[in-house]
Amino acid sequence: MLDLSRVKHFALDYAGLSDLSSTLEPGDRSGEDLQPIFRMAILCSDSYAFGMARMMASVLDRNGIETRVFRDLQVLGDWLGLSPKLLMGEQGA
Repeated sequence: MLDLSRVKHFALDYAGLSDLSSTLEPGDRSGEDLQPIFRMAILCSDSYAFGMARMMASVLDRNGIETRVFRDLQVLGDWLGLSPKLLMGEQGA
């Protein structure tokens, strides 16, 4: 889980993000019914951060990283199958 709920500024490098996420790719993903390499959930409360995270998710998805952006921790936890309390660690929900 990536928590962007307090982020106010982004320095998003599309080429860098694409290159980084493609290095995680374990080979040819051109076939059908491919499983994601892993899943990533991004938490955003701000509309600006939410939009930026959606752009990041589109790049990551193309490279086999199933990425979803959420505004609500409970919904995020449901998608990952984890409780919000567990996701927040020592901070609590």
